[in-house]
Amino acid sequence: MPLALVREEHIQDVSATHPNEVDVTPRDALETEAKKIDPPTASPEPLNPRVGKRCQDWTLEYIQWLISRGYLTSEALAVLDAAKALETRA
Repeated sequence: MPLALVREEHIQDVSATHPNEVDVTPRDALETEAKKIDPPTASPEPLNPRVGKRCQDWTLEYIQWLISRGYLTSEALAVLDAAKALETRA
C-alpha cells in the first residue's frame, strides 16, 4: 500500500551505489527532515503501548511534519488510517 507520491527532486537514492553500506548521514530533503524529529528511545515498559514514544508515534509525527512542509499531501494520513484499520482487524 503506497503511502504517498514524492517529487523526485526530494529523493536521492544512494543505496544503488553503496548497497552494503550503512549510512546515517541525511542525503536528501526527506532524510534531512526525518533527522529533525526525535526518535523513540527504549521504553521502560516495552510491552505497554501507553508508556513511552513508539516507532508508530514517530512515523505519524514525521508524516505530519512532511505534510506541514508541503512534501506530502494530507492523503497520506488517510493511507495510515486505512493501514491501521487493517491491522486492528487481523
